[in-house]
Amino acid sequence: MYRNLPNALSLLRLILSAVVLVVPQSFLFPLICTAAMSDVLDGFLARVLHATSRFGTALDPLADKVFAIACCCLFFMQGNLSPYTLLALFSRDISLFFFTLYLCLSGQWKTWTIRSFVCGKVSTSLQFIVFLCLALALPVPGFLYVALLGFGILSPLELGFLRSWA
Repeated sequence: MYRNLPNALSLLRLILSAVVLVVPQSFLFPLICTAAMSDVLDGFLARVLHATSRFGTALDPLADKVFAIACCCLFFMQGNLSPYTLLALFSRDISLFFFTLYLCLSGQWKTWTIRSFVCGKVSTSLQFIVFLCLALALPVPGFLYVALLGFGILSPLELGFLRSWA
């Protein structure tokens, strides 16, 4: 039973992705905090409970991306995000798209192992901080967007570097 808990937490984030689009503004902060905690706990519990799986390894980042897309849609429609801030928020995903395209074209995709990496963890954390600021109607410091852009650009470089050292 406990072995399913990490995946259940990732699935919770998928459910919260839909909920974030329909709840009143006053519920956004606790909802985003819940999603952030589920992101921290799912990987931790998977390792502690020895419940890691290929499914969970793919589900966790998928849930992160779906939740980020839902939040970005909401805050963009509210006028709280510009196209430039959206670019910063998704710079890691854009970089990883091109990195994946490179892997496919070079024939390396089948030998690639999906795993977490530092730039990805930092980018997700920064995204949650931006969403929490927006949920509280606080100004988002510009350096957060610059940091997101920087970690987004560094993501494929980190993955390529890790691969060469593995």
